[in-house]
Amino acid sequence: MLMKLTGSVFIVLCGGLAGIYISKRINEKTEFITQYISFLTQAEAMINYANSDIKYILNNVKSIPLLDQMIKDTLNYLNSDYDFRYAWEKSVYSAFNRNQFEKEDLLLILAFGEEFGNHGSDEEIMKIRLNISNVSERMTDRKKENETKMKLYRTLGTFSGAIVAVLLI
Repeated sequence: MLMKLTGSVFIVLCGGLAGIYISKRINEKTEFITQYISFLTQAEAMINYANSDIKYILNNVKSIPLLDQMIKDTLNYLNSDYDFRYAWEKSVYSAFNRNQFEKEDLLLILAFGEEFGNHGSDEEIMKIRLNISNVSERMTDRKKENETKMKLYRTLGTFSGAIVAVLLI
């Protein structure tokens, strides 16, 4: 009987941990978007105050952990004489495949690279601000959605573990 009880508690804990793991993955997607907004803000400041070009921006942006690989990939493409649009698109798709983000997020991030670097600094700043606005709006919606989903997955994991434990007893 003690073995069944111990096994049941273990199953409930595993279900709860699975729910927590899934909810953490949801939170990582939100953190990626938050860091992307930080990247855009830094890029805007570099253009506004130093009239920097895209290579300078990508080389000097402060470390943003979830975007570092994407930024490095973009720089590698640019150093191989590809234009920024192509380099950004390839890098974003690569990050998208690694992290399995939602399509809406992908489209918003891709929008940054579509015409960036083809206009004067005032137009570039306006594009960045528009992108920040669009991404921030998406972030607000996502945070509300995430709170609900995170609670749901935690509860679902715990209860599914409890149901399996009861069935085994």
